[in-house]
Amino acid sequence: MNRLSAELSAGEKSDSGESDDDAPHRPSRPRAQARWAEAYRLPPIPVTVVYELAGRTYAWDGVLSRYDGAGLDERTRTVPCRVLVEDPQAVRRLDDDRGSDDGNRGPSPLATPSETGPPALMRGMFVTLRFHVEPDVPLFDLPEKALRPGNQVLRVRDGRLKAVSIRVLSVANHTATVRVERGELREGDEVAVSPVTEYVENLLVEPRRVDADKVAAAEPSRTQEIRTP
Repeated sequence: MNRLSAELSAGEKSDSGESDDDAPHRPSRPRAQARWAEAYRLPPIPVTVVYELAGRTYAWDGVLSRYDGAGLDERTRTVPCRVLVEDPQAVRRLDDDRGSDDGNRGPSPLATPSETGPPALMRGMFVTLRFHVEPDVPLFDLPEKALRPGNQVLRVRDGRLKAVSIRVLSVANHTATVRVERGELREGDEVAVSPVTEYVENLLVEPRRVDADKVAAAEPSRTQEIRTP
């Protein structure tokens, strides 16, 4: 990775031997490589690399660097990415008594020095990657059972029912994280979780309220976990 960066930064001169004025239509190979590399770069996002061993959890700090490989896999709808860990020996143990990495940017405040864990991050380990992101758009957590066919939820506000279009980003532990147009959902809104056979816009309803049926704002630094060999 570092070698590639050095080669691109050194590529300022056309390998054709002609000046830019002589051959304005022929971009140099290094510049073409630079444009290709720029397209593969990603914003530097902090990543926690997590490894479990003998009932304990160990972690390293990394950074999401760029796309890797040939691009989008049409079969799995995934894109391989490169995560850089500057110091593979800087391993720490997450404090099991107080929880794991909490999703904040940077090192976990719950981390303790490694004792008898792995000496370093090594090839072949089966790890979990936690990406610490700060979305530019509002995201909401709501009960998974509130999701309706057609990417909708039924919002209850001021005693009236309204279908709201959503985009489901992830589902985990019976909770869905969704994206909606601004104003369509607010933190504390109620959503229907029981079957509604015939939906009528602005239908007056008398909901049976439980806290689990409310919309909550997703944490600004919500983590997305990905397991990788």
